[in-house]
Amino acid sequence: MVRSVGNGSSTYFWLSRWIGDAPLSLVYPRLFSLSLQKESMVGSCCAREGENWSWPFSWRRELFQWESDLVVQLRERLEVVRLSSEMDSWRWVPDSEGIFSVNSTYNHLRKELRDVEVLEEE
Repeated sequence: MVRSVGNGSSTYFWLSRWIGDAPLSLVYPRLFSLSLQKESMVGSCCAREGENWSWPFSWRRELFQWESDLVVQLRERLEVVRLSSEMDSWRWVPDSEGIFSVNSTYNHLRKELRDVEVLEEE
């Protein structure tokens, strides 16, 4: 399950898995440790400037150059994000339409576990 961001009002910027394969707190642990917005929602971390979106972050101290380089990487990753008026929602990754079903769960588990050997009791 991943968060599908609409207006960003109920998805944690750093803590939710919403962009990429892991929460941003795990992808950028140094930036997360310096952030003053650890529990902020996506919608409160960005600002619309005309047709563009900006990400005005708040840090607990001035960043070193290598940390600023990480911020550049993070902002590049965020360039594809466009908030909307829709509510945030959950998306079931194993299904192409993002909808949970027992069948999609079964197929997903069957695929994931096909190489697992089952030990028999003696």
